[in-house]
Amino acid sequence: MPRRSARDDRPVRAFRPGRARRLLTEAGFCEPHVEGLAAPMHFGADADSAHRFVLGLLDWMLNGLDDTARTRAMADLRTSIQAHSCPEGVLYPSATWLITTVRD
Repeated sequence: MPRRSARDDRPVRAFRPGRARRLLTEAGFCEPHVEGLAAPMHFGADADSAHRFVLGLLDWMLNGLDDTARTRAMADLRTSIQAHSCPEGVLYPSATWLITTVRD
């Protein structure tokens, strides 16, 4: 897959709890409750099904790559998927913020 730049995680950084609290309270909401959630994300029962699943979602990222780069990206994806394979399937770590509030 194409390499991510440091700027690619801006949406994630934009909603750190402190910033989210400030944005919501300034918009007229009560003090929000912020809960961090983490759970493994299941990509498939095995490496082959996970590979098909990811390519089905993200194959557009390979557009415009020459054959060498495309082959390298596919091999990198396969390596990553195999590294995250376990008896329960292909699992990647995942986390999010659950932010709840009501209008003041």
